[in-house]
Amino acid sequence: LAVIMSLLRACALALLLSLACDAAEHCDAASAVCGPGFFLPHFHYRSGFNDKRTRWFYRVLRLGRAFDKTFVLPSFNARVSNDTFEEHFQPFEDFFDSAALARYLPVVSLQDFHERVAGTIDVAVMTQATAERRYGLTCPHDRATIDGPTAPVEVFSVPFNVSKVYCFDYPPAWPSGQDLGGAFANGNAALEGVIARYATVLLDGYDNHDHAGQTPDLVFSQPFTAQSFQAASADEARARAAVQYSPALLAEADRFLADHGLVAGRYVAAHWRRSRHSAAKTPEEFVSRVQAWLAEHGAATLFLASDAESQADIDYVYARLGVRIVRYDAPSAPSFAQPGRAALVDQILCAKAARFIGLQVSTFTEVIVEHRTRADLPSDYL
Repeated sequence: LAVIMSLLRACALALLLSLACDAAEHCDAASAVCGPGFFLPHFHYRSGFNDKRTRWFYRVLRLGRAFDKTFVLPSFNARVSNDTFEEHFQPFEDFFDSAALARYLPVVSLQDFHERVAGTIDVAVMTQATAERRYGLTCPHDRATIDGPTAPVEVFSVPFNVSKVYCFDYPPAWPSGQDLGGAFANGNAALEGVIARYATVLLDGYDNHDHAGQTPDLVFSQPFTAQSFQAASADEARARAAVQYSPALLAEADRFLADHGLVAGRYVAAHWRRSRHSAAKTPEEFVSRVQAWLAEHGAATLFLASDAESQADIDYVYARLGVRIVRYDAPSAPSFAQPGRAALVDQILCAKAARFIGLQVSTFTEVIVEHRTRADLPSDYL
């Protein structure tokens, strides 16, 4: 009887392992991964780090959670300066807190993932245009599975071998404002099946926003307004709350406040968008609105976050507002001077202010408003 029971337990264990491995096409004795596996989103914006990435990131976070895979933390292709652009990838942890994100879904760093899968990804999901343009591959039709490229694929400058490519194209008329509807943006069962079947999945959205006239090709950005935040579903709200600034950036913001004799909640802040935006405010428009706002709240010190580059514009604002103005223009280390990280420090300092005013159609402002709304702090618009 003991022998029979032992055999039954062994058979049951073998069956469970077999069922666990059914989710991955390459899950066998030689496979590096067996089970739910990993989900790696790849994206690229030529303009460097910006809030569009955060909108896209909210969406893919929810995909990773829906597919019950470990989420591979992407790197960010960040500008070294505002005057130059080059392939310069920085790890996720330079910008956001991976420990906070891990409370929403399991995560792994890109380098750890590369080691664990021995540099091989089972399937890359991409549009037919991306397959042809980036890799010289021809998809015979939409939703076809073909062999992957012979050469390694660069994902945030890290080379991976890709075994298969799944070609998927979004509908020509994708409904605006549509939620995930289950797992993927349009609840496409075929695509969901592919992502569930393979152990390691690369979502290659490299061409999102990357070519003139091209819409996001795989995943639409989340709406990014205070209204969308307040109307978010419970899962979306959890995802957005899990994207928190890195401890290093928070410490840098606290250092700045201490150096300038400021206390969180005892100063006011403004975001002045001056350039590269259809709704940018001239110095005269900005001063006209903010002067009255400062007087209304009896403010003596203003923290100013701005992309204004003209010294004449800046001098005009300083001369006419009639209060002490401080800006984050002296980072404590060169690493914080990188525009993407400096912009996040600006956001943190604006989020900590007693009152805040910004440009309603700016995603930069709306990131700040979202953090302030979550902390029950008031915000106003120019």
